Amino acid sequence: MALLAYLLLIILVPSPYPPVLSTQEYRALIWTRVSSCRVSEEFKIYFLVSHSSYVRILSYYVTDEGQYLYKGVVWEGHVNPGVHYIVGRALSPPGTRLLVLEMRINDSLVAGDTCVIKVLPATAGGWKNLRIDRSSMDYKLEFIDRGGIRRVDFEGDRIYVEGKPWAWKQFSKVILYTKEVFTVKSIEAEVMTHNSGSYEKYGTEIHLGIMLSDGTLVELTKVRPVPDQWYVLRVKVPSTYSNYHIAVWITQSNPNRYFISAYEFKIGALRIHS
Repeated sequence: MALLAYLLLIILVPSPYPPVLSTQEYRALIWTRVSSCRVSEEFKIYFLVSHSSYVRILSYYVTDEGQYLYKGVVWEGHVNPGVHYIVGRALSPPGTRLLVLEMRINDSLVAGDTCVIKVLPATAGGWKNLRIDRSSMDYKLEFIDRGGIRRVDFEGDRIYVEGKPWAWKQFSKVILYTKEVFTVKSIEAEVMTHNSGSYEKYGTEIHLGIMLSDGTLVELTKVRPVPDQWYVLRVKVPSTYSNYHIAVWITQSNPNRYFISAYEFKIGALRIHS
């Protein structure tokens, strides 16, 4: 299926040079979690390689006529097998970018992949990345029997709360929120859970919203996550609200009733647009 998807991508977006397909021996993939971003906005580029290799990520600007204009090397270096990511920044001019991953061993190109991202014009104010660590974030537990909590690991951008079966209720919430208050137009968060199970199993959901001065949570959007997969949540904040904390929280509508379990998630990035 991965090879078929790659072939379809090559058909839809022709590569500026003959493509190097991944084989059974060597495998390379490149992707982003967002389909578009704005000029000057940072975004993460993920890539996977099956072997220790020298990697290059190239950028091409795709014109309206379908021509490819080489923009340069986004990143290059030696990497070990596995999934990696780099932080890229969208540069002018707006338009479609083709990102090309090259996997090289002993100076030979052995595998490659491509992905596409649209660069949109910059907007007034722009997007701003917020700091996410223990100095800027705090946590809160709601509707949880604290007598059943075994441990809480809080790292600022990640929280792990382990508890006995009777600690959790249908409306239990584990919340990360900014210590600072904001009034913004839009908010965005990259989120992932490792070991809180899937929506189908436990009804797991990760929410993005705001927390008012009285502690009330206002949900603006949510996702039903598959473990170990990153998701990007982006939403506008109603102008009726002001001076609020930005919050991300996790819930389970059907928490584990038989074994010690955990509510856990990580924030990869948190952004605001003013």
